Amino acid sequence: MKSGTRRGFTLIELLVVVAIIALLIAILLPSLSKVKEIGRRTVCLANQRSVVQSAYMYANEQRGKLPPSQDDDGANAQYSWDLRTSFTSKKKPQGIGLLIQNGTLPVKQLPNLFHCPSFDDSYGPIGPTHCMDAIHPWGVGCSWWADPAYANSRVIISYHYRSPSYWRVKKQQLDTTMPGSTVLWVDVLDARVGVAYHHVDGYNRTFIDGHGGWFADPDLRIEEEIKNDGNWNTDGVGDPYDDERAFKMLELE
Repeated sequence: MKSGTRRGFTLIELLVVVAIIALLIAILLPSLSKVKEIGRRTVCLANQRSVVQSAYMYANEQRGKLPPSQDDDGANAQYSWDLRTSFTSKKKPQGIGLLIQNGTLPVKQLPNLFHCPSFDDSYGPIGPTHCMDAIHPWGVGCSWWADPAYANSRVIISYHYRSPSYWRVKKQQLDTTMPGSTVLWVDVLDARVGVAYHHVDGYNRTFIDGHGGWFADPDLRIEEEIKNDGNWNTDGVGDPYDDERAFKMLELE
């Protein structure tokens, strides 16, 4: 062979290089996915904090009372992941929905504030899951909120307000004097609205005083607690304490 002549790669060498690259990709992809998920968790927690801060603004005008999630007489029941009452023909705002009604929450930001970026919206028996409304996708950010034509429409979100039925049954209302360790707002707890766990191995939760954090649950303890009676209804209609047991677990750490 003449000096200076360049030799090409053999097939075996090329295959080895390809195999090494494939191995590196296999090693790095999970790490990249984890980094992306951490970013989504951060956005999710920021969403929750914004809503809880808005709830405090509402409470400042309501003698410290946070938005009630059900009527005391039970005539207007509400799912924890709804912004309107669920079981009557008159779908009036309840819970966090009251923040929209009185203008506390900025309407243009609602589609982002109520959407967890890790939420799987490809599944769900309740119409087009997490489209905010069965008629108008992401409609809650539009002008229809006060439009009578949409009075019976459904508004489903990625988050879960604290135990509506429990507080109705106990004849109590959440207020700003409750301990700061009280969880008020958390990723949705009901599998019918999509997946049970947006973030796979735990929940973001935000406390009543506005601080928030991650609750690791790789063993799915909360999921087991909620479904231990065979009923996924975390609205508390069948068992008004289902939600509350889950929230108590979320407050353990």
